[in-house]
Amino acid sequence: MNGEREANVLAAEVARDSLVGAVQTIIRSLHWRDFELLVDLIFTNAGWKRVSEVGGTQKTLDLILDVPIVRKRYGVQIKSQADKEHFEAYKAQVETRPELERSYFVVHSPSQRLEEYAERTTSDDKVKVLGPRQVAEWSVRYGLTDWVMDKAG
Repeated sequence: MNGEREANVLAAEVARDSLVGAVQTIIRSLHWRDFELLVDLIFTNAGWKRVSEVGGTQKTLDLILDVPIVRKRYGVQIKSQADKEHFEAYKAQVETRPELERSYFVVHSPSQRLEEYAERTTSDDKVKVLGPRQVAEWSVRYGLTDWVMDKAG
């Protein structure tokens, strides 16, 4: 009432933020293969359709995704660890690919420089860095918390 949030809603937001933080910590400990699978599960649970295999021997991209409702194609590179130089090399390879609407560089343990760079990117950037906080938020949003905890054992 009067533009104020209900106490129960605020308490739920605090609990969710705590859960996201805990999930983020767990995600950083995932084996690279489990991290790749988690990213695939996030995008597919969000309604995106994978049109490639996950990871493996593909060069430059670990996932190629379609968003059927808007008929656009996206590329995803998934790394356990990466620095800004890794990202810049990836960006140079994919930003000129006309078949991709946008590309994502997803990393669970970015270097400090890459994390700082990611914070400055905007939704207009053709190649975007997604760090551990975003992956954790989406893991919670798309019901993957138990999956993450099970993989971490």
